[in-house]
Amino acid sequence: MVPHGKAFSPVDYTLTLPNLPNLKCPVLGVHSTKLLMSISGIGPFFSVLILYEIDDISRFRDERKLCSYAGLVPSTYASGGKVFHGRITKMGSKWLRWALIEAAQTAIRSDSELHAYYQRLRVRKGTNAAKVATARRLLTIVYRLLCQKRFYEKRTIMEKKALVALVTP
Repeated sequence: MVPHGKAFSPVDYTLTLPNLPNLKCPVLGVHSTKLLMSISGIGPFFSVLILYEIDDISRFRDERKLCSYAGLVPSTYASGGKVFHGRITKMGSKWLRWALIEAAQTAIRSDSELHAYYQRLRVRKGTNAAKVATARRLLTIVYRLLCQKRFYEKRTIMEKKALVALVTP
């Protein structure tokens, strides 16, 4: 997929994969790929796949629109003033949804904040629903990193509590 209005040349944008030094992979931007690879659970393959599926991040007004594009939002049925939320919509990019759910499984094991989020949801909603919710959280992180053009900073639970203690009077 070529970015809208931009000329694409595989020679300009290449990423050498670490385990395969002779293979060069055309990507939309090497810097964006490295931004995504700073997130635990997202490696070279998933970073390229996510970038190609998202295309231009400015197409999405906010992270909710991106999550809806990936099909990681619950379906909604409203009737008579009552609102019911069902399973995920599965509308949109199935490859993006697949990549994020797979990356979320790895991120749960390596990132303490995502692990705590997953454990909290797993008790109430079950294993699979918690994985999908963690994938949605991962996609919001991806959105913010690509918009702000910064690397992911992994925080531990203790650092987060210390930040809250500093802010609270």
